[in-house]
Amino acid sequence: MSAHRWSTQHRDRALARPGPDLALCAACPFTDECRDWALTHDVYGVWGGTTEEDRAEIRAQAELPDPSSITDQLDDLIAMRSILVVDDPILSRAS
Repeated sequence: MSAHRWSTQHRDRALARPGPDLALCAACPFTDECRDWALTHDVYGVWGGTTEEDRAEIRAQAELPDPSSITDQLDDLIAMRSILVVDDPILSRAS
């Protein structure tokens, strides 16, 4: 099941739950984009009208991979920076 299909089938149920955070999502024009971003990033709380549990269910149903942890993402950024600095003479002088 695609994330979009899940969204259209369960959005009303998810947004009907009590809580100011979900109510805020109901009024936001970027709910779909926010939810899609949250599905591919390791985030906490409510994003795009979904809770962490909702996103785990969407990933399982859509067979999406779990997002990498923030620590893994930072390690990747540090590795990329070191490659860029070595390859760029201006950046290598600045570090």
